[in-house]
Amino acid sequence: MTESHSNAIVPIEPHVGRYAHDPTWQRTWVEIEAISWRSLALIPTDEGYSIDAVHGLAELAWQQRGHSVVVADIRTIALPVLSAIRDELRRRILSGERVLIASRSLRERPVAATIAREADGVILCVALGRATRKSVAEAIGEIGKNRIIGTISLKSSKT
Repeated sequence: MTESHSNAIVPIEPHVGRYAHDPTWQRTWVEIEAISWRSLALIPTDEGYSIDAVHGLAELAWQQRGHSVVVADIRTIALPVLSAIRDELRRRILSGERVLIASRSLRERPVAATIAREADGVILCVALGRATRKSVAEAIGEIGKNRIIGTISLKSSKT
């Protein structure tokens, strides 16, 4: 994987289909697409989840590439199913599919760190106005600095 770090500030809208027409999201996708990857985990640094960002990126992938990217929603993952989820993700990646992984924060779902460390790269989702330096540092420490390829700073569309 090419060594690259990227940062973007993007609005989260309740209507995912709008992302394909948003220039900021388009730039974000172009940055992500420039990196060699088969699987990317989007991990929030604070309470919350990354499913909206993952769906937005999947929409952009469809618009740009003409075929889908698998969305793996592991927001409710628990230790008893970790092995099965890991096997399914590996199977899909080995079959040639690209996978975007959505999770809750590591504080809420500690087992998500295992899947994040196995992904080709991790994008930290930082909620503007809510994230703390401590939570970002903890996420980096748990996942590993070398696994982080960038950050997406999420701002509410109401701010």
